[in-house]
Amino acid sequence: MKATDIFKIRPINEENNDFIITIGNHLATEIHFKTEEEAKQYIKYPRWETVFALIAEMIDVSKTREFKETIKDKKVESDENN
Repeated sequence: MKATDIFKIRPINEENNDFIITIGNHLATEIHFKTEEEAKQYIKYPRWETVFALIAEMIDVSKTREFKETIKDKKVESDENN
């Protein structure tokens, strides 16, 4: 997997003349692109907003995983006490 594979280019209208770039649930940039090719060119070279979006997504994934583990641990404790 290449680093650029984590970025998704998504059309936001049916005419396919307005594209955004996301990473997970986060916008990688607030810039809109007229073509998919323009968006692909943009993600070839990291910019600060794309780096920050990557970090934000990693934090979200980590917190979600931690939350799920906490719930699982509490369920196990609850089951052991019953």
